[in-house]
Amino acid sequence: MPGIADAVGSDRLDVVFLDARLPHPGSSWVGSLPPERATWLRKMAVSGRLPTWDTWFPAGSLDGLLPDPSQRRQVLHGLPELSWKVVSEVLPTPGGAWNSARHIYLQLSAAYQSTAEQAEECGYRVRCLDADHLAMVTQPAMVTDLLLSALRA
Repeated sequence: MPGIADAVGSDRLDVVFLDARLPHPGSSWVGSLPPERATWLRKMAVSGRLPTWDTWFPAGSLDGLLPDPSQRRQVLHGLPELSWKVVSEVLPTPGGAWNSARHIYLQLSAAYQSTAEQAEECGYRVRCLDADHLAMVTQPAMVTDLLLSALRA
């Protein structure tokens, strides 16, 4: 994310994290995971690629988050596999546009509460919605309102 912000290079940049992990400069994504989770993912990689993220969870896990079968098919259709290079690339130290950007964190699920607290400690503008991780799909109007309230503040 810091590299993207620097590539955009705008004077007025808003960076929004939506129920997501925060950047981890100096480490790769997989390197920032608990060691047992990183090992588990390495074992899933085949020919340098990770399978689509929906397969990282037990069968039926997404049924509760996406109860509408048509909507679930639409979300899962065409998910890309991830190159191991993407998840193992060490992130650069942010600078430039990243440092001057306004940082916003939108917490949608309880699973990201501690990350939202960390974001707040880092000075991010934090907004919370009592929903679930895929609320941007199942409740787009509510997520949009949350985002707009954060951008207006």
